[in-house]
Amino acid sequence: MPNAMVAVLAFVLITYGIAEILGASGAIAALTLGFVLSNRVSLGVTRLRVFDHVADLREPRYVALFLADAIFLLKTFFFLYLGISVQVTDWRLGALAVGAVAALYATRAVVVRLTMPTSTSRWDASVMTVMGPKGLAAAVLAGVPIQMGLAQGEVIQQFTYMLVLASIVVTSAMVPQLSRGPVGALMARVFGGFAESAPAPRPLEVVEADVDELRTEADAVGR
Repeated sequence: MPNAMVAVLAFVLITYGIAEILGASGAIAALTLGFVLSNRVSLGVTRLRVFDHVADLREPRYVALFLADAIFLLKTFFFLYLGISVQVTDWRLGALAVGAVAALYATRAVVVRLTMPTSTSRWDASVMTVMGPKGLAAAVLAGVPIQMGLAQGEVIQQFTYMLVLASIVVTSAMVPQLSRGPVGALMARVFGGFAESAPAPRPLEVVEADVDELRTEADAVGR
């Protein structure tokens, strides 16, 4: 299949529709499909004779770049819709959302501290801790209680929207402070026993090689 990713998108829509017709969650079905496709080798899907060709699917790089741009546009409009949908009617929901975000980052710091080896640089450990914003998955699933007709479904949706918004704002404020400022000082204390190596910039020759590869693929498409 020359454009496997396009076929995958079509099959995602079919899977979503079938799941909704059967009374299940189309979002969960799409998420499960993506998980299976990404882990098809580990799950043993490629061992089945019907799917023995799945492992050979390859998408041209220009298709991946196009899909990345399309996803960016979809996310932009979705977050615009998300911002319009947030209605601050109860300050307690906002306070609970901020408290949940604080608990989330504290939990991430503990998990990174306990699970990552001390050879990990402080910078990498700090990035693992602060990069915890919630996004499309949480916002989409927040509408499931309303669709199912559950009590307080709208409250659940509004709380999740505020949680997504708070997590994005907090992450955006913390990331620039990693190299300096109070956040960086706090991370240095939390990960005091980790390596002190600074993040290495990407070599210029690697970037130039990627650009040359992309130009070669574009020329091949033009021919």
